[in-house]
Amino acid sequence: MSIVRLSPVVQGLASSATLVLNARIQAMQAEGIDVINFTAGEPDFPTPRRISGAAIRAIESGLTRYTAVRGILPLRKAIVRRIALDYGLRFDPDDVVVGNGGKQCLYNLWRSLLEPGDEVVVIAPYWVSYPPQIQLAGGVPVVVHTRLEDGFQVDVKALEAACGPRTRAILINSPANPSGVALRDDVMADIARLCCERDLILATDDLYCKMVYGGFVFHSPGALVPEVVRRLVIIGGVSKAYAMTGWRIGYALGPRSLIDAMIKVQAQSTSNPCTISQYAALEALTGAAGDEEVAAMVAEFERRRDRMYELITAIPGLECVKPEGAFYVFPRVSSYFGRRTPDGRIVASATDLLEYLIDTARVAGVPGDAFGGPEHIRFSYACNVETIEKGMARVAQALDRLR
Repeated sequence: MSIVRLSPVVQGLASSATLVLNARIQAMQAEGIDVINFTAGEPDFPTPRRISGAAIRAIESGLTRYTAVRGILPLRKAIVRRIALDYGLRFDPDDVVVGNGGKQCLYNLWRSLLEPGDEVVVIAPYWVSYPPQIQLAGGVPVVVHTRLEDGFQVDVKALEAACGPRTRAILINSPANPSGVALRDDVMADIARLCCERDLILATDDLYCKMVYGGFVFHSPGALVPEVVRRLVIIGGVSKAYAMTGWRIGYALGPRSLIDAMIKVQAQSTSNPCTISQYAALEALTGAAGDEEVAAMVAEFERRRDRMYELITAIPGLECVKPEGAFYVFPRVSSYFGRRTPDGRIVASATDLLEYLIDTARVAGVPGDAFGGPEHIRFSYACNVETIEKGMARVAQALDRLR
């Protein structure tokens, strides 16, 4: 028996399903097992050389010491310029904090905003870390579910009904992980108005805002409803659009008092984000080739999306919304629940089905339970088309063997 008494909050906390599964599949691959990994939540492209070169120059120039906790001023200025260009919104560099990834910025937000028992409204399906982060900060995630039949567009009346006297914020993610769905402008605007009416913070996780397809145009709720800007917190970063996941640079923009509080939290936990990575991020946001590089990656992701969606919807029993962004599909697989595997096991859940696919088809995704969508599995198409075709052929054959 352990003599260590753990925090009740941590004891009740689930591990990140995406990270656990990705580690498991990587271990299988290291053993020489031919398993196709559709769990990865990161681009498979290398970081552009100009960005890596900026990091090398920073090292060679001795830019390796601590920086201000909130991040270097040139990077914060670059973020402000980028938001003005992409969103049409005006911020000051002191309205920005640079963190160790967008994930840390979100966590710092909840630590700064919530008192024990305060509530944050979250839309399902959601990114796996949203509810645990809120819980770690002493808050209560209130989940509003959406339906595949509605294209995973949220009913704003349901959001309003979920708001109570302890509600402090609404969190949205568009385009979304795991579904790839982007909220329509009218829905986004109605959510913004609701936040204004209820005196709520509107937090937007915009990590995938540059990764959109089929002519979809991303608009921030702050551009649609200007009065929401005074209560808007934008979470962004360079990890997805610039293939910089391991560099760990994210940022937040928002009301000055809230950003200052987030800086206090960061100062007492990690201090500044990696200095070298900050200079790499500066190059990512300001380099002349940036937009062209992003456009090339997005074009390739759109090609992959089209092929994966085509193959998934050709499999009997799988239903899927065509993603408008990110690099995931989130098919509903519940038509296979209750069937038996060739060795007699009953498939009772998405987790059971995924275990079957890993064991027999050597294909991995992430079960939807972790995202608040237990009838679904998330597959990432952050891999080449040949891998997508090979993996989906294996999935089709394995599902066909269920009785």
